[in-house]
Amino acid sequence: MRITRMITGPDGKNCFEQIEVQPESSGSGTEAILLPHTTKARITTLLPDFNVKRSPTPHHHKRQYIVILQGAMEVSLLNGDKRVIGAGEIFCTDESSGEAHGTTISGGPRVALYIDFDDQE
Repeated sequence: MRITRMITGPDGKNCFEQIEVQPESSGSGTEAILLPHTTKARITTLLPDFNVKRSPTPHHHKRQYIVILQGAMEVSLLNGDKRVIGAGEIFCTDESSGEAHGTTISGGPRVALYIDFDDQE
């Protein structure tokens, strides 16, 4: 499974990092991917016309994993870099610059499981 992580790069600007994770055997014919340092979880639906042009992560969002269950979202950075994150993929918001990013939903609703890091209030 691929995790797309949004981080603050060495230059203090947001950037994307791709991480490939392999499930571990949990016994009894099951496999699991463990997401470290997590706590509260919730499922949200964003409608197709959802479009936030610029949203600073630390102010608007928490550090979190976003597991896309249905649909897709496009995340755009100020430097013009964009990623489409679709069903079955994980997006990790793990940056601290406060630099804004945009999120657009198109082609149907996006349903996602949000899992907050456990180091937050």
